[in-house]
Amino acid sequence: LQHLTDQPEMLKAKCHSLQADLVLWRTGYRADPLKFDGTVKSLLSIYETHPRSPYHKLKPGSLVPYNHYLKSLKGHIGSVRIDDISGVDLMDWHDVWSENGRYLAASSTARAVLFAATSFGVMLRQPGCPELQVVLLETGKKLPQPKPRKQAATATQITAARAAAHAAGRPSSA
Repeated sequence: LQHLTDQPEMLKAKCHSLQADLVLWRTGYRADPLKFDGTVKSLLSIYETHPRSPYHKLKPGSLVPYNHYLKSLKGHIGSVRIDDISGVDLMDWHDVWSENGRYLAASSTARAVLFAATSFGVMLRQPGCPELQVVLLETGKKLPQPKPRKQAATATQITAARAAAHAAGRPSSA
């Protein structure tokens, strides 16, 4: 609700709306997870739950980070409206997600997950998604990227790591 701090009447109306939602929820009504309300949270929920979403085709190894970042994005920027997001917002969020540049890969992955959800939103013709996709692409060009790896594991190291994962009872890590 920070975006309404300078608009007391709008803030009051939003509070009344949220209170009405709470009352509905307590009576057992649950909103349709596939209904787009213009927020990042609804876009991410649609991306997670729509039967035709590419999210369902992710491999188990990719699902772990995707689920982590989906939850994190919903908590951090879920209430933000898609059509209000600017490149400057993304730069500010990059600073938070990367902890001021210490973890560039974390910010890059968060933006990749947001881009994947936005891309699906474009497929569904959700308002604001094409514009956000352009903002994500253009802003991404201006942000520092994680450095590419200079080393790669050998086949022997991979085989040993997989065997260790199986021995530890963690076949999904193998």
